[in-house]
Order: sequence, then structure tokens, then C-alpha cells
Amino acid sequence: MQPHSRWLGLGYLLFGVGLAWFGLTIAPGALSVLRFGTLGLVQLPTQRTLLLCGVVALLTGVWCVVSTPASRCHAVSLGLNVFGMVCSILVWASMHQRLEVLGLLAQGMRLATPIALGALAGLLCERCGVINIGIEGMMLTAACLGCIIALYTANTWLGVVAALLVGCVMAAGHAVLTIHGRVDQIISGIVLNIFAVGITGFLRRSVPLQNPRCAPAVLPPLQIPFVGYLPWP
Repeated sequence: MQPHSRWLGLGYLLFGVGLAWFGLTIAPGALSVLRFGTLGLVQLPTQRTLLLCGVVALLTGVWCVVSTPASRCHAVSLGLNVFGMVCSILVWASMHQRLEVLGLLAQGMRLATPIALGALAGLLCERCGVINIGIEGMMLTAACLGCIIALYTANTWLGVVAALLVGCVMAAGHAVLTIHGRVDQIISGIVLNIFAVGITGFLRRSVPLQNPRCAPAVLPPLQIPFVGYLPWP
């Protein structure tokens, strides 16, 4: 048995004990109501659901501790515990009230998209051998200037093109500093972030976004095949 499998099993056991203890503190008659858009409502007993997730975590923890080889239990136990954790959070959050699951999922995807894009950019830079900690500054500056240009021109696509160009210019500046100027990559990234915070703050205070000439502009809706016909709320 591998040591990391033992620690993983112990973590599942602690999670199961904590979840079961938390379930016992809830009134037996409590109900959780989950709404899945037009698909309807699902009512779950809060205490029993939490206890079931806790028992599953305990069983997977014991399985990981005694399983040999340990590689067989990693994927299954991790999937079960992640699913149990998500179910426990949803059930706890919807106790004595109705929770819109699809709306919560849509909002989570919308908020997580910029973070995921930044993480992918960092991954690509790492694969190329570049330590780029200025990704946040590049995204911030590009979003600020792109938004301003889109508002003043009333053309969203011009704002998107401007944001792309601003990102390319800042990436080129990072390359010039690190390759030609022999500046440390960490220092160059910090410089880009500080510059982004300063320039976006200045533009936000100086450019009157409430000017009547500013016309709101949004990207047109994109109908994705098959996905667009799902029964979302």
C-alpha cells in the first residue's frame, strides 16, 4: 500500500465522520428543495442525504486504506467523494428553501470562465518555458480598454479586436523586457501587473463611461447546436 493512498483514505474517513456528525445535528424533518429549471423540483430529506454521503465517504476511506494496489480505488473514491461533497453543499444550501441549481451552475460557469482562461494561458506559458505572472494585468488592461472602445463606438467587435491588440502589445512588452532587456521574468510580470492597476484606475476615473455618447454594446447571442435546445430556465 502506498503512503499517499493511506493519507487519502484517512482524509476520506475524516470527511465522512464530519459529514455524519453534521447530519446528526440537523432536525430529522428538514427538507431540501432543488429546482432544475423546467425539469421540475426534487425534494430530499436533508439529514438522511448528509448521512448517506458521510457513509459513502467512510466506505471509500476504508477501501483506500486496505486496497492493494491503491491505483484501483483512486479514481472511483475521488469521484464518489467529490459527488458527495457537491450534493452535501447543495442539500445544506437548499434546506428550508428552494435552490435554483441550473441558475447556480450557469452563474458559476460565467464567473469561472475568466479564471479558467487565465489558468490556460499560464499553462501554455509554462509549457513554453516562460514564467508569466503578468497574465492578470494583461487581462485587466485588455478588458478595460476593450470595454471603453466598445462603449464609445457602439460596436462590440471593435472592442474585442482592441482587447486582443492590447493583450498582444503587453505580451510583446513582456517579451522585450525578458529577452532583450535580460530582466527577470518575475520582475517583468510584477511590472505589468502594477502598470495594469495604474492605467485601468486612471482610465476608469478619467473616461466618462456615463456620457450619453456611450452606447451600450453586447455580443450577439450564439446558438450552439443541440446545447441551445436543452430545457434551461
